[in-house]
Formats: sequence, C-alpha cells, structure tokens
Amino acid sequence: MDSSRARQERRDRRRFEIDPTPILSHEERNEANPDENDGINIRDDRSRDEAAMALLQLQCGSPLPAPTADVAVNVSSGINIGEDDRSRDEAAMALLQLQCGSPLPAPTADVAVNVSSGDLRPPFISLIMEDSKIKTLTGVPTVHLLNTLVRLLATVLVVTRKHVLSLEEQLLLSLMKIKLNLSYNFLGVLFHCTSNTCSNTFWAVIPKLAIMLKSVVCRILTYSHYKGTHTVKYMVGVSPGGMITFLSQGYGGRASDKAIFEQSGIREVTAIS
Repeated sequence: MDSSRARQERRDRRRFEIDPTPILSHEERNEANPDENDGINIRDDRSRDEAAMALLQLQCGSPLPAPTADVAVNVSSGINIGEDDRSRDEAAMALLQLQCGSPLPAPTADVAVNVSSGDLRPPFISLIMEDSKIKTLTGVPTVHLLNTLVRLLATVLVVTRKHVLSLEEQLLLSLMKIKLNLSYNFLGVLFHCTSNTCSNTFWAVIPKLAIMLKSVVCRILTYSHYKGTHTVKYMVGVSPGGMITFLSQGYGGRASDKAIFEQSGIREVTAIS
C-alpha cells in the first residue's frame, strides 16, 4: 500500500515538474546567440508568419502547412527586413525556396515597348470615307460609286509589292489631282509618300482609268432621258425624188436635233443659207 502511494506521488511530481529553462524573447535570444540571427530586425512574429503564409499561398496556389521555428530562423539568417524593398523580396524568395523544396526562377523584368506616333498614324483615306467629303475631293458623288470604280480598276491595274499605295489610294490620288489640281508635294503629305511616288502613280493610273471608263462614257453619251434608254441619232438628207443625199456621223441620244444640224455640215453640202 505504501509503495503504491509512493509511486503515485512520484508520477504527480513529474507531471507538475517545471522546466528550469527560462523563456526568452526574440531580443533576449538575439543578445544571447548573435550568430544565429545576424542582422535580423523582426518586430512581430505573428504578423511575420501570417504575411509569409499568405505570400506562399498566393505563389503556390494551395494552402501550405504552418512554417516551423527552424524554417523561420533559417530564412531570417543574414537578411535585414526593413524599409528596403529589395531585402523584403530576397526574404520572401528564400522562404519560398525552403517551403517548396526547389529553387524558384528568377523574377523577370518588365520589358518596355516603345511605340512611335508614326506607327499609329491612320491612313488619309480612312478619314474621308463619307459621301460629302468624297464628292468634294474627287467629284464622285458617293462612296459606293468610288468602291465600284476601285473594283473596275482592279481588272486593268495589278498592284504589286513595289507599290507604296493601295489600289484605293492610287485611284483617290488620281481623282483628287484631276478635280483639284493639287501639287504632288501636297499629295505626298496627305498620302505619306514622296512627290515622285505621287507623280508615277498618277501617270500610271490615268491610261488605265481611260480604258476602264471608255465604255462608261459611251453609255453616258447614248443615254436619252426623253426615251429612257440608250439611243443613237443621225442626220439624213433626202431629195424630192426620195434619194438619200446626206448622212451625218452618229450622235448619242443626249444630243439635241439642233446641235446635230449645226455640227453635221449639211449646210455646206446643200448650200442652205
């Protein structure tokens, strides 16, 4: 009975036995063991641990276990965390390497891209694609008609890589030269090219434009608003005996009878005064 009571008393003494090792703060541990924490200035352990865990979770994409005391000491070794951003970045990288178990890639530097204003300069043709502006600059009444002319010009003029201007710009430049008689230097400023390019473009487009519009001109001359269709007129002279004595050249349906009589030369032939 006495031995059982003695064993219970020994167990109670071991249960409530106090560790004689004193509990020291970080400042006291730094003074006692300066080699273990060289140059460390950590004011709040709890705030430091919470910030480190939040950073690790953001970097690794998943919750991580709480860091041990050894990890905290190793990370802090030789790093002074203060107001210096570079020191804080180095401390965070060291903590990440210890938690993830492998070296992390070096942070990439931001690459600045310089874009000159000339790269964003809009073409001149994009600023005037309205019916009123097109009519003022070229005499073509609508943008739709201008696009139709571009499609017709594409059948007789091939644009290659050596051409600085697009087919639309070449046609627009030529029509503006005809309508407004602008100088090649001024056209070069508008279309962002040299005056020689404007001159070469104009003299290359005009012959092709004439071929393309030849049939259109014929249709315009032969159209009669009175008949509502395309017609051709001739001046014919007939004698009292019914013989044809005069035949003029053909005129389009738009020509009036008076204009045909005056231009046909029938007066000289018949000696009519």
